[in-house]
Amino acid sequence: MNKAIWNTSITIGNIKIKNRIVFPPIGTSWANPDGTAGPEVLQWYQEAAEGGCGMIVVEGSTISPDGKSSKRNLGIYDQKQVDGLKRIAETIKGNGCFASIQLLHAGGQANPEITGFESISPSAISQSHTGTGHASRAMTILEIDEIREKYIAATGLADRAGYQAVELHLAHGYLLHEFLSENTNKRTDRYGGSLANRSRLILEIISGIKQKSPDLIVGARVSGEDYLADGLNRKNNQHLLPLLEAAGLKYFSVTAGVYETSKAKHKAMGRGKFFKYSKEIKQIVAKPVIGVGKILDLKAAEEHLRNEDCDLVAIGRGLIADPKMIVKTNMKQPYNRCTECDECKYLVRKADSRCS
Repeated sequence: MNKAIWNTSITIGNIKIKNRIVFPPIGTSWANPDGTAGPEVLQWYQEAAEGGCGMIVVEGSTISPDGKSSKRNLGIYDQKQVDGLKRIAETIKGNGCFASIQLLHAGGQANPEITGFESISPSAISQSHTGTGHASRAMTILEIDEIREKYIAATGLADRAGYQAVELHLAHGYLLHEFLSENTNKRTDRYGGSLANRSRLILEIISGIKQKSPDLIVGARVSGEDYLADGLNRKNNQHLLPLLEAAGLKYFSVTAGVYETSKAKHKAMGRGKFFKYSKEIKQIVAKPVIGVGKILDLKAAEEHLRNEDCDLVAIGRGLIADPKMIVKTNMKQPYNRCTECDECKYLVRKADSRCS
């Protein structure tokens, strides 16, 4: 019998990954209030790393205090955060996994009651559309310059902490996604209007990363479909993603939906429906594509790989139910299976809880 595709190696950038299963950037909100990694976070990634997946993307880590998406968001903007981030990276690599960390700024979706700062976005967004109950204001050119430098500085910290890759969060209505989408970017200067202008900040960030940390791999979380007429979708991805690939992105992790369209997102996700988008993107770019979408076990992951829907598969809930699913499968041992109870959804799951 041929070896399962999920258990074969793949190369991202110049690094060979032992298998095609990805532990995705699941937000825990277990960091300390100052953004440093507490013991709960370290335990979380130790369990994930020991479980046998080929790649781990550390949860979305804010590049600035005003960009937090939760009160206890992991941070990557201060030197004091490097020690914890380094311990996570060492744990991941020490177990033979590829270590990436996702960088984000929540933009207009950052809640001022949590961050203590006024929320910002490419253009002003009313309180009825941010999801926080607070409006966000349009950024100045100076603030755009500052955000670009903060992303580049955060990448420098990731490099110093020993990560092999950083993942830019370009989806789910966060700041960089807000720049890309016509729905949230109404600017009339060089950062708005045409697709080239709307993608300018991201391209500048990638260029800055390559100059500061040339050996670091850069990937991105991208949206296959926003479910908005003027949002991101296959039509504009056909032009946007080649620009990003040419700029130096080495992998694409595909998701869908924004705050406003969360109902449509979850309906479409079903079980595996997001893989329509990853398959479309796989036909647009040459670099590896990660698919995601309520995949609970290795059998389902294998089906999508054999169907060439993607090159790697992210498993979230299944690996929460049993972080050692892969190790146990390879040893032909039973493992705890996800029952879709939804107790792990969003930030509900406690650090000491286990699925049963």
